[in-house]
Amino acid sequence: MLFAPGLQAQTGATAALDSNLAETGNPFLLHLRIPKSVGQPLHIAYDAWSGVLPKENILQQSEWQLGDQGWEKNLTLIVFDADTLMLPPLPIQIKGADTLFTNPLTLVVIPSPAPDDLNDMAEIKDIHKEPVLWTDYLPWAYGIGALLLCILLIYWILNRRKQQGIQSRVVQLPAHELALKKLEVLRKKQLWQQGDLKAYYAGLTFIVREYLRERFDIPALESASGETIQQLQKHPGFPTELIPPLQELFQQADLAKFAKATPATDYHERALQLAFDLVRNTIPVPEAAPVHPSNQSNA
Repeated sequence: MLFAPGLQAQTGATAALDSNLAETGNPFLLHLRIPKSVGQPLHIAYDAWSGVLPKENILQQSEWQLGDQGWEKNLTLIVFDADTLMLPPLPIQIKGADTLFTNPLTLVVIPSPAPDDLNDMAEIKDIHKEPVLWTDYLPWAYGIGALLLCILLIYWILNRRKQQGIQSRVVQLPAHELALKKLEVLRKKQLWQQGDLKAYYAGLTFIVREYLRERFDIPALESASGETIQQLQKHPGFPTELIPPLQELFQQADLAKFAKATPATDYHERALQLAFDLVRNTIPVPEAAPVHPSNQSNA
């Protein structure tokens, strides 16, 4: 994100996003930079963002690194609600000096496609135009055709740039790390404690299905609950002992989302814990490096 040079001169500390457009549930980067001449930065007070971007939405943050252009630090952020966020300046404490403030930022968060949206899109049929006789109006047809081609070309160029901009800011985290962080954020939102069971189970099962898709390469977001269970039963890498609790989770969630039924009160917390256990028990184990024959003989 670009900001005015005059503002940089006033603050001495700059904050910039890869793009001012983000998708719900997708991590993105924020870059902090302080001139080398100002001094070494120490601490950042995130309280200024508490009403807009809670601290738990900061997934990762690097250490301050001194480079050619000064001190630099990167934050990995995530937002789960579509909105236009006005991020106020962040105070940064400088070693042996006063506190500096970054420039304010504007972030537009758009919703990511949900499974229901994908199903609705699959039901949309192509529009078939009826044949039209335009032989008597051939010059008009050529003019209209050329205009349409120009509009389509402009639309294609703008849409491609937009997609490239979104892809450039996505941070690729391991599937289990991203799933655990999303589950922790869901826990802190306390949806079921507020009586919003439908949103709670919808968010919980979406995180689980997204993890199953990335970890075991199955179409869990597009499949029904029974189909997902069948695919996992055939998968050689999925533990069989996790099938029954996962099947119960899908059944209870489907009742809460579609049948307006209410699972037992003690099951809400247990369902979240089941999701945590599912992810932790299926974290990939790094393969041991093969031992070279010469090393064995030396030993």
